Amino acid sequence: MKNHQKASLNTLRIGATMGVPDVLRSLGRDPAAVLAEVGIGLDLFDNPNNLISFAARGQMLAHCANRTRCPHFGLLVGERGGLSSFGLVGLLAKYSPNVGEALYRLVRFMHLHVRGATTS
Repeated sequence: MKNHQKASLNTLRIGATMGVPDVLRSLGRDPAAVLAEVGIGLDLFDNPNNLISFAARGQMLAHCANRTRCPHFGLLVGERGGLSSFGLVGLLAKYSPNVGEALYRLVRFMHLHVRGATTS
């Protein structure tokens, strides 16, 4: 498998970072302009099931932190999420009968949310 093909397998749903445009707005920045600077269209955030590579997500979050001069930008984005940001995996955890089963389901099914990483 070629490197660019392998890299394309390392993706995750945009769901966990759906708050990026709102956080940019709250910090006085135009989301479309800031995201365009790293080659990301605002339409990526139209559907939480859209995929983004790990590298592109990391670059996006670092760029947003730099442009807003907010080193805890990623934390602000994370605060806006919840179990729903993990899609079906989050629902499985939410409706588990107990905490142990919720954690088991998160680990067992996280591959539906993230490709190229292991959850344990």
